[in-house]
Amino acid sequence: MTSDPMPNVVVLFCAGFGLLMAAAANLGLRRRSIGLRLGASLFVIAATAGGARLVNGDAAAAGAASAILAAILGLTYVLGSGWLAKAVVVVTGWFRRPAVRWSLAAALGIATIAGSLLFDDYLLRKDEMEVAALDSGIGAPQTEVALTVATDRGRAIELRTVVDAPSEGEMQSVEANIMKDPTVRNQIILTQPAMGNSNCFGWVFTGGRYWVAGDQVKHILTENGYQPVEHPQAGDLAIYRSGARILHAAVVRYVAEGQPILVEGKWGCVGVYLHEVKHSIYGTVFDYYRSPRSGHLLAGLEPASPQIPASPASPTTSLMALAANDPDDDEDDEFIE
Repeated sequence: MTSDPMPNVVVLFCAGFGLLMAAAANLGLRRRSIGLRLGASLFVIAATAGGARLVNGDAAAAGAASAILAAILGLTYVLGSGWLAKAVVVVTGWFRRPAVRWSLAAALGIATIAGSLLFDDYLLRKDEMEVAALDSGIGAPQTEVALTVATDRGRAIELRTVVDAPSEGEMQSVEANIMKDPTVRNQIILTQPAMGNSNCFGWVFTGGRYWVAGDQVKHILTENGYQPVEHPQAGDLAIYRSGARILHAAVVRYVAEGQPILVEGKWGCVGVYLHEVKHSIYGTVFDYYRSPRSGHLLAGLEPASPQIPASPASPTTSLMALAANDPDDDEDDEFIE
């Protein structure tokens, strides 16, 4: 099991915003006592920690944001100290000017805010690319909001449709690129053909009808009652991660003592595959999640076709049916056995 990493974007944004506020306070109070200015800075640090905790609900994020801010503010105060000015007369003589120091701190705060937002946008696009990124000829598909549904606790979740879905030839190119690696090709079974209308999260949470951005998955897991479990059952979810980002979601299909755990999931814009949980192009860092709710569809969505990834009533029967789709394929039969 892996823990949910601290979201760096929230930490950077809150630290940058706090730095901007501290700079403004110190500029406004530059003719007042050092004690008053220190008090204002401490207040901003506390407010920054509280804001990070409120936004993310994570004490680690609050501590990191306040630590970054305190370190930068401490350095700013040191740069204005008398002893440092004596040691490096020319440099510190310039930084002792309050307007210079706090203007620089304000500029750094603005740059940090802008950088965090740009980085967040980049990571969101990176999530949406998924398998398409394996082929340099295909970029992330353009999507637009189709409708908004909600988690079980009422948080809005945007469902998106693909505006410029990859062509059949492009998806075949991506699949061919995946299959070049025999360690991948020999460990998977195709259960559904390539479909460009959804990604892996859309396949799990909307029945394959929409794209769901990866940054919304943590809210779905939390607010739809999912809890991490050490020992999965058929119908649970396997959530793959890379650092702080959720990369992929798959449904557990087969669990038996002494046998490898099998999961089924959609790989980006291409097909749906059945494979051992550790044999995925998304890596080997994953957690299992279970929810007491019925199925994985978001509230307000109704099952529309057999592609809805519901929990199989009989995992063994389902796997036998999948293998029967290609009875002449010895590699597939051997894998199932």
